[in-house]
Amino acid sequence: MEVNRAQEIYESPTLINVSYQGQPVFIQDIHPSENKATISPLTDIDDKQDVEVDHLVEEGPTH
Repeated sequence: MEVNRAQEIYESPTLINVSYQGQPVFIQDIHPSENKATISPLTDIDDKQDVEVDHLVEEGPTH
């Protein structure tokens, strides 16, 4: 995923499914200058980690 798209998803009022290494995640923050995002698994929102935005995969909107 590109950093601009990750920023759009982060700011979107609609929940858009995103995964990291096959696991659904929530984007907590975007760090454009570092090409990174702070994410957490949907199952443990307090478990935060910084990852390369390139490793995030957009799965599509929630219906």
